[in-house]
Amino acid sequence: MSVSTHLASQLKNLRVVLRQPLSPKQIRKRQILNLNCLPPSCNTEFGASVPIRNAATSCACAAASLPSSPRRQFHEGTTFNKSHNKAGIIHPVDEFKVGDVAKEKKEDSDHESSSTNLHQHNVDDILFALFKNEENLVPVGKFLAALRATGLRKTDPRLRELMNNLKTVREQKFGEIGSAEALTLDKETFKSVILENIVLISRAFRGQFVVPDFTNFCKYIEEFYWKCKSNHAGKVANYIPQLDRFSPDYWGVSLCTVDGQRYSIGDIEVPFTVQSCSKPLTYAIALNEVGAEVVHKYVGQEPSGRMFNELILDYNKKPHNPMINAGAIIICSLLQRLVEPQMKVSDKFDFVTNYFKRLTGYEFLGFNNSTFLSERDAADRNYALGFYMREHKCFPEKCNLRETMDFYFQLCALEANCESMSVIAATLANGGICPTTGEKVFQTHAVRDVLSLMHSCGMYDYSGQFAFKVT
Repeated sequence: MSVSTHLASQLKNLRVVLRQPLSPKQIRKRQILNLNCLPPSCNTEFGASVPIRNAATSCACAAASLPSSPRRQFHEGTTFNKSHNKAGIIHPVDEFKVGDVAKEKKEDSDHESSSTNLHQHNVDDILFALFKNEENLVPVGKFLAALRATGLRKTDPRLRELMNNLKTVREQKFGEIGSAEALTLDKETFKSVILENIVLISRAFRGQFVVPDFTNFCKYIEEFYWKCKSNHAGKVANYIPQLDRFSPDYWGVSLCTVDGQRYSIGDIEVPFTVQSCSKPLTYAIALNEVGAEVVHKYVGQEPSGRMFNELILDYNKKPHNPMINAGAIIICSLLQRLVEPQMKVSDKFDFVTNYFKRLTGYEFLGFNNSTFLSERDAADRNYALGFYMREHKCFPEKCNLRETMDFYFQLCALEANCESMSVIAATLANGGICPTTGEKVFQTHAVRDVLSLMHSCGMYDYSGQFAFKVT
């Protein structure tokens, strides 16, 4: 029996075991809401049974029956997703630490404290019983492999405390030699090692991530990968000499869910320049810094229906949208002149690339100078767009066209790989919050506007067909 099958068979009743009793305050709220309990198999992760009627009712029920500890903080913009699991419950974004317990009325405090101890005690004991061997010790390698099967890597920043604790135990036992995965832990050591990450670990093993059966999900991705690997149609980009030198055989797929579940296959660590993938990100930075009202005084929101580098403006003499070259150049000028205008050009580059680093969860991000120089040398059309827009007074005041064009080329020449780009995509899907670090990079309104224009304009003159045939 595989590890994942073994886990599934032993954990299917874990939610019921970990169910916490309701406090008097929660019971009163349920009476007010006139809720009827479901069978134990339908109990929610919050420890209360709620009937699922519709999204609004379910959200209210789940919120009313939240235990006080371990309490997960709700970020602005948390939404209900009925497809998350069979119970139809909401999943907060913040799964990084057990939060401080907010003080409620005195009549609930004793109950809340006992509920917390019961929850922690049950999770520790069940996890130890699940992974222990005949010698009543937990093999760390087996435990980490099971975590990986849920989508959590040992390099996940949210598991930093766990890995540091394992490193400390290893050093105490073996010194600097050996691997933490070779360790076996007794019950007390195991419980102390996982304590700081118990909320995330318990969610992983209870199948409460957005993709509960992650192992089977990855099988579909792998099938997709091998099916597409045999497709050698098309050609690499050749509008910049440096890009034309890339091997057409590179093929890799990385995914990162909004819960930080990771899977990769293929040439996923080969760096490549982001090119036009920088456009929605610079647009998001501008929205985040100065707001949509200011940004869209300079750039439109409509599909152009033309080529991405077409020498054309809309009827208001503005670029049609931020996803085409003309619009992206304008966005770069706004970042230069309207966001911290006192910054030097070098400092502004660092300012924007810091946004990119936060989007990737501080994973790989580089800069390809040869591609930047190559792009600048082959930029006749982009310079033509710049001069055309300057003629029609599209740029903000005191804009230096040469500096703006260089800034645009530099951001296109930023390097990433499949792994780091998957985290960027997950951050946008997660409402601007990086799923691997918990850092809120963008405000929700900025992400909403970016995703809207990515859908309507992000595939250039193919956007309509893409929306019709694919989405």
